[in-house]
Amino acid sequence: MCAGNAADAEKLLEGDIVHAILCDQRMPHESGVSFLKRVREIWPDPVRMIISGYSDCEDIIAGLNEAGIYQYITKPWQPDRLVDIVKEAVQL
Repeated sequence: MCAGNAADAEKLLEGDIVHAILCDQRMPHESGVSFLKRVREIWPDPVRMIISGYSDCEDIIAGLNEAGIYQYITKPWQPDRLVDIVKEAVQL
């Protein structure tokens, strides 16, 4: 499944069983950490991951502590490694 923004992602979460979520830190209208924090409160089961080209320490710490992020993936990512990370998350 794929969503273009946080609101569309929430609609998917309401209707389907989701095992893992991967989102960008810089999304339209909302940060990835903010979105994943809300996801954790409403849908605690999916493994949450974030991807970003910006390595702002405060965002990383907030993501780990407040949103329970499993992996913080930096851009540019290696496609094979990204697939492995998502597979590992789904297996959790």
